[in-house]
Amino acid sequence: MSCRAYIRLVPEAFESEAQQIVWAMTFMKSGRASTWAQRIFSLEDAQGLPFSDWFNFENEFCKDFTPANAAALAINKLEGSSYFQRNRSVDDYLDEFRELISDSGYTDPRNIIVKFRRGLDRRISQAIVGMTQGRPTDVDLDSWYDLAVQIDQNRAADKAFMASYRSPPMFGNPQTQAAPRGGMVTVPRPPPPPHRFAHAAPTPGNPVPMDIDAARKKAALPQGCRRCGQLGHWAKDCPQRFDVRHMSADEVQDVLEAMLAKLDVAPPEEAVAEPAEEEDFVPCSE
Repeated sequence: MSCRAYIRLVPEAFESEAQQIVWAMTFMKSGRASTWAQRIFSLEDAQGLPFSDWFNFENEFCKDFTPANAAALAINKLEGSSYFQRNRSVDDYLDEFRELISDSGYTDPRNIIVKFRRGLDRRISQAIVGMTQGRPTDVDLDSWYDLAVQIDQNRAADKAFMASYRSPPMFGNPQTQAAPRGGMVTVPRPPPPPHRFAHAAPTPGNPVPMDIDAARKKAALPQGCRRCGQLGHWAKDCPQRFDVRHMSADEVQDVLEAMLAKLDVAPPEEAVAEPAEEEDFVPCSE
């Protein structure tokens, strides 16, 4: 196609069709095309170019480089689903579809529209079929092609427009509620509350802060006696609790008061000595 376009634009650059053929063959520099061109040039040295004109050159080229069963391949592809539009634009889908139709040799417009609609995006196909006015007939190929392209472009423009007004994302699974006029409507669930900790399932190697604090408390040093500071007993069991050197001022005062109070207590009656009885006589010595 590039060679043909250049020849048409600059016809004065070639004196004959033989020059056009030789010039086109200079682009065949690798692969099977290079081998084919070398064989043609070998024949030219012996008996001249084997082509009568440019048209004959194109036909011979197509015989050697295009598949012989191109029509069968195109028909098989149209009978399958590999040519469907899917995520492509209608323009890209239409380019491939037209090429397949050309290779397959289909001419019935009804059959072509059935194939085109079958591979078209379902939403676009339903939009065309559901038109109350201006719906194309089942034999008008160009109208089907034009409407499909127009609807696809409108959908792309609307998607780009709505992208700037995108609603906040929905959290959780949607739930259905009764609509005021009957039916059901889908509303988003409220967002889940944030986790209290960075992870919801603590493991031995990945504890929560509470576990860390508890571990620290368990690992703290044991408390000693508040009186002598030694370990292994409490202040109430301290062997030095009666040692004045280890008593506080309040404890010394309490001990003194207790001792003074003990001194002021009268002895029991049985412990008091009875006075000696007076004698009725006077010793002789007196």
